Amino acid sequence: MVRPLVFEEVEGVIRATEPSLYAVLKSYRKGYAPGDLLH
Repeated sequence: MVRPLVFEEVEGVIRATEPSLYAVLKSYRKGYAPGDLLH
């Protein structure tokens, strides 16, 4: 389990550098399984 603070820091960097990847992360955090993103 990643510590929330660390995850927030990583999330901020991804949001700034890879907006499309950040969108995938947001979808994942809403409860979608990774496999669902591939279909």
